[in-house]
Amino acid sequence: MMLGALPLALRLPLLAAIIVFAAATGTTHLALHFKDRAADRQTERLAQVYLDGLAAAIADDATIGDWAAVERRFAAAFGVQEGVAEVALLALDRNGTRLATINRSSAPPPRDLVQSRVVYDEDARLLWASRALPPSGENALVVALDIGSLRDAQRNLLLAVIALDFAIALICGVGAYLLLRRINRAADGVLALLQSAGTGAVRRVPAASVAQADARTAPLLAAYNRMADALTEREKLRADIAERGQTAALGRLAATMAHEVRNPLGGLATAVATLRKFGDDPKVRADSLEFVARGIETIDAIVSRIMNFHRPEDERRLTRADFDDLRLLLAPALRNRGLRLDWRLEIPDALALGASGVRQVLLNLLLNACAASPDGGVVVFAAHVAGGKLHCTIADQGPGMDDTRIEQLLGRSASPPGAPRLGLDAVVSLLGDLEGAARVERGTTGGTTVAIAIPLRET
Repeated sequence: MMLGALPLALRLPLLAAIIVFAAATGTTHLALHFKDRAADRQTERLAQVYLDGLAAAIADDATIGDWAAVERRFAAAFGVQEGVAEVALLALDRNGTRLATINRSSAPPPRDLVQSRVVYDEDARLLWASRALPPSGENALVVALDIGSLRDAQRNLLLAVIALDFAIALICGVGAYLLLRRINRAADGVLALLQSAGTGAVRRVPAASVAQADARTAPLLAAYNRMADALTEREKLRADIAERGQTAALGRLAATMAHEVRNPLGGLATAVATLRKFGDDPKVRADSLEFVARGIETIDAIVSRIMNFHRPEDERRLTRADFDDLRLLLAPALRNRGLRLDWRLEIPDALALGASGVRQVLLNLLLNACAASPDGGVVVFAAHVAGGKLHCTIADQGPGMDDTRIEQLLGRSASPPGAPRLGLDAVVSLLGDLEGAARVERGTTGGTTVAIAIPLRET
């Protein structure tokens, strides 16, 4: 199991135990390594001392070449073993030929023994040592010492130290676990409270628990209580803001609906007045009733759009008659201001677009152009189809649309608080539904030109 998957209360003491064990084992192994090296050097010196004494004992016999006498002295040395046991004694010439030997081991002497003077044979558990024989120094005296007991003692010491290290680490780990559990008891409680707060249930630490906590834990609990109070207060503020936002949204929805419905209602009122005055004329009556029918359909589409927040799927297609309705709806505003309408329409009889959305966009922009133009001015409207899009241009002779309204119309900023011109909000929303785009240009001497492009639906 990965250490990170363990709970925090167990992870810390276990980590402490691992660190203690690693530190104790590492330092002990390092100390044992230096101790073993010191013991090996002592054994090597012991072997050299042994060779020095033996060389002195056989010096006369070796000088005259009496190697049989040398072997008798080797045998005598084997008979008085009480310390480190030798298992082989050899006298070799410069070519490695054995001149005298007593060997109780099957292991041969190493080839580089004469040059190295000391060689360990760990497989045979032997220490081979050599030295030159006086007086010429051409011959060498070699001894093989049994170091098996030394290696056994070193291994047993290592096992004992590992067991002691493990016991110390276990004791320290248990102690660290108990100590850290006691220290972390308050932190664990705060952690549980934080986890419950993450699910929305913010609870304070009881005042009695804070009073009973130690000097280091009490500030932590008090800080958590301050955070819990702040969270509770923030949730209350968030609820208040959400409620106020809903109220504001409802008010804005009502204002937008009233603004959008008022425009076609004005046209309906004009049609009714025409019927009252010229109702006897069959053509006037038919045209007025058709206009009233389209106006009612437009109002219904506006209400449905605002309430459903999406474009109706089954919507009547846009026709040239809808553009004729726009001229009729603009007539009161043009007449009241003495404005002239420059109307340029180059479109087919029907377009693959929903009628109500496009009518609303164009009517709002045209009414804004009428409101911005000076008395007696000219409002230009042009429409044509190119590149699979409906392109419409509305131009006025006013002072020029301000930057805030331009940013709002282009969808780069929201309507400023208290803005009275709700029509721009509707234009931006409807253009988004129609996947259309707007472009605004201001003339150098005044006037604003708004160009919109709305993709035609695939048929």
